[in-house]
Amino acid sequence: MRNLLLACLVLVPLPSFADTHVFDYDYLDVSHQRYQPDGGASGSGTYADLSYSFLDDVQLRASYGTLNFPAGVSYKDYSLGVSGESAINPQTDVYTDLLYLNYSYDHLGQSITDDGYRVAVGVRHHPYSLTWMEVDGWLAHNWLSPGSNPAAGAQQAFLPQSASEIGAGVLFQPIHWLSFGLSYAHAFNSGNTTSLRVRFYFGGLGNF
Repeated sequence: MRNLLLACLVLVPLPSFADTHVFDYDYLDVSHQRYQPDGGASGSGTYADLSYSFLDDVQLRASYGTLNFPAGVSYKDYSLGVSGESAINPQTDVYTDLLYLNYSYDHLGQSITDDGYRVAVGVRHHPYSLTWMEVDGWLAHNWLSPGSNPAAGAQQAFLPQSASEIGAGVLFQPIHWLSFGLSYAHAFNSGNTTSLRVRFYFGGLGNF
């Protein structure tokens, strides 16, 4: 896990060394996600991720997700931050995410929150130069600091913990403004997330 974090930090500056990008970064992702923790019952919910360019090769990012588990347990997750990207060849972009995180845990009306930060480095690639197909892979680390809420007591144990993450996904784009696919992420010492995704583009590249 320490090596994974180190790789993320070393790769963060990479987008600044290229001149432009191949893919469209103005989009709304909507997905259904299933989370399987390391031990315990799985949960599922919805997730939305908005990316909007406000400078060349720099985007504002915001996301919101929910997860519902048995016995009245639920989570609400928020993120806000920026992303940057650049091409490293005619089929591939490298990108960096720097995000603020806020997680809320609720059990039968009692809730507690924690917050922190996320750094991620990934690539988006057209395999075999197929412009209607994208594969995506990333390394990330989430730093989380549990908040204090005396009324929540032992619920602190149910908050997400700091963890390194590796993930991959695939998207298919039948028309220029829409793509769909799935992704899988493994958070070390935490659990696995599988997502079915639909992406709506509102940018101007005409492909990814």
